[in-house]
Amino acid sequence: MTPPIARLVIGCLCSTWLAAAAPVARGVEPESQPATPAVTPAVPGTVDFERDVKPIFAAHCYECHGAEKQKKKLRLDVKAVALRAPLIVPGDSAGSKLYESLVTTNAKKLMPPPDEAEALAPGQIATIKAWIDQGAAWPAPAGATAVVASAGGVPTLAGPDVFMRPNWHVILVHHPIALLSLGLLIEMGSFMWRRSAVRTAGRWMLLLGTLLAVPASLSGIYAYQHAVGDARGTWAAQVAASTLHAEQWEFLNRHAWVNGAVTVALLAVVVAWVGSSDLWRRRLYWPFLLFMALSMGALTWGTWHAGEAVYRWGTGVARVAPPGAEPERTTRSDWRAHAEYFVPPMQAHLALTGLCIAASAVALALSVRAITSRHPDPALTLTGNADTGFGTDPDAVAALAVEQSNAEGAIAADAAPGMHDPGTWPGPHVPPAVPAARFWVLAALLALLTGVAGLWMVDTWTWAKVRGTLEGAEIRPKAHVVLGAAAVLLPLLLAVVARWWPRKKVLLGTLSGLLLLAVAAQVWVGILLMLDTDAGSLTKWNAPAAPAAVAGR
Repeated sequence: MTPPIARLVIGCLCSTWLAAAAPVARGVEPESQPATPAVTPAVPGTVDFERDVKPIFAAHCYECHGAEKQKKKLRLDVKAVALRAPLIVPGDSAGSKLYESLVTTNAKKLMPPPDEAEALAPGQIATIKAWIDQGAAWPAPAGATAVVASAGGVPTLAGPDVFMRPNWHVILVHHPIALLSLGLLIEMGSFMWRRSAVRTAGRWMLLLGTLLAVPASLSGIYAYQHAVGDARGTWAAQVAASTLHAEQWEFLNRHAWVNGAVTVALLAVVVAWVGSSDLWRRRLYWPFLLFMALSMGALTWGTWHAGEAVYRWGTGVARVAPPGAEPERTTRSDWRAHAEYFVPPMQAHLALTGLCIAASAVALALSVRAITSRHPDPALTLTGNADTGFGTDPDAVAALAVEQSNAEGAIAADAAPGMHDPGTWPGPHVPPAVPAARFWVLAALLALLTGVAGLWMVDTWTWAKVRGTLEGAEIRPKAHVVLGAAAVLLPLLLAVVARWWPRKKVLLGTLSGLLLLAVAAQVWVGILLMLDTDAGSLTKWNAPAAPAAVAGR
């Protein structure tokens, strides 16, 4: 073998060995090394998306960032979503997060994850780099469109990637409105049947309508983002990329703020009503009824704006693609794909959060009711022997008890919902035991299910991944995990208090206050994670990014 041929053979063998070892080496390098992009070979000629880039995305990316699943809220199968800075900056691969994630030496940020999928070959990385540097041209495939515009100009996915379209909010929102409306009409006409089962049913409707308004409102966060558009990134970037016009923004914002505020106010007032003693229910009956009427009016006004945004401009409504022009989708057939089709993890997470808050509100009201409905003064019982001004005459004590129970019984309620009118009690009013502890346990179980749905949503099922989130640099995911754990533990502690120390007002108030703060903070951080990004402050939205300079423009 001549020396030139020998050198050529040795060079080819070395290149093959280095190419085979590169993925392994990239996956095990220590994290302390700087994230310097690896050198990728140049790709001659023009890169075609359909021929060169899309097969790489389909083989390595669509499983986690496609139609069936969107980790980190990223999709690479939809042009309008993928071609957003800083994920892909046309003409600037060095400024594109996609290319950076392919060549980084940080194993935690490397894509695809080394422990989940095979790394891209250097030639594939070079193809993606050249495609971005050449302007990231992404022509629409013949006979199909991945994104269509709604009547209001909002880009929305045309394909049925979930069972309930466009989202759960349009279904959940109707139940509380119907229950509250009918319950309020029955209560306002209750002068015709003050002690009727119809009135009892009406008050149950008011209670259930208020509680169901909470998951309906939280599911509205998902619907709001869906209406804004398909862009991802910071909230400022999504607003800038949205095609909503001024009137659409005005109507959507009125709907969101008014209905959200009314839901919070209704929950607070109904909790106060259920937790009050019978005497205070009688005193506050007319203010309560007036507040319910005003709240129903405000709720109707806010809902009208959402309906008008849909029917006037088609906000958030996807037009159905014609036959043969449906957008392409991945064809996952595992059980998780089928489950997520019927129960989208993000929407399930939001709905369960609302149910958890509603159960906690009922549990708090019943805990307060357990205190306000019992009289510590023994003179108010037939066996009491304290000096009440009537001496110790049993007949006088009984007369006092009957007088008070008559005053309380006009708008009285039973132990659990506090919603029906039993009328006048024949003797002293000794309410039955209030099962507050059971509702605290229910709230804890719902919080646990909410956490499971959250782990399902981000595909974090192992303790190693949870620990990675806690040890990561982003503060928002860490805060969300910690607050979620508090939302499970605090109701369990309150269940213990309600079961064995139901009259410890200070302890009940302290734990309830901590739970209220944890829930409020959890909802706020969840909104930041959903509408903004994982990185950023806990107290404000990320600022708009400066426009990136694009080569050749």
